[in-house]
Amino acid sequence: MGCFSWLFADQDNTRALHMGNVGYLICPDGTVYACNHGYDGYGRFGDHDCVDAYEAVASWNREYLSQHPEFEIPQHGSVFDESTASYILAKPKKVSEFAWWPFYSDLSLSPEEVELKMKSAPGCLMRAWEYRWIGIDISCYDDQNRKLPYPIKVSSVPNVRYEDLPASDGDPNQGFRS
Repeated sequence: MGCFSWLFADQDNTRALHMGNVGYLICPDGTVYACNHGYDGYGRFGDHDCVDAYEAVASWNREYLSQHPEFEIPQHGSVFDESTASYILAKPKKVSEFAWWPFYSDLSLSPEEVELKMKSAPGCLMRAWEYRWIGIDISCYDDQNRKLPYPIKVSSVPNVRYEDLPASDGDPNQGFRS
């Protein structure tokens, strides 16, 4: 598992949240989660009632994405195109094309139930599948996060409003000092 970190939205995405430093996950509902004892590099914010940023972004956007199956998530890397027998750049993917979509879009299911259904889905080879992977699928890259109705926003201070911040870009050094 790799590390995840972001640039501070309140600093115009110019300063990074380094591991061991304090940072704040600003939520659309006004909740703020602090990592007062130092960020651990894995996307977790809060000291006692810890929240995972990728689980949070999946939940924040769930209602919207469930109602917009054609919403496209930019993809990265390349894929093999059998028609040309060559690798081509990955094209955007409709949210409804992801394997987790049938469960995620069923708003009667809790995140825990989505996780259980995905783990037991035919063809799912990953029995350790986690709900947070939806958040990673939809927001891991800067262009993905920026496109979401409710992107991840990390701040260096707690007293800011979600709607006043841009989306946080990912830290190219993943929380490590350069």
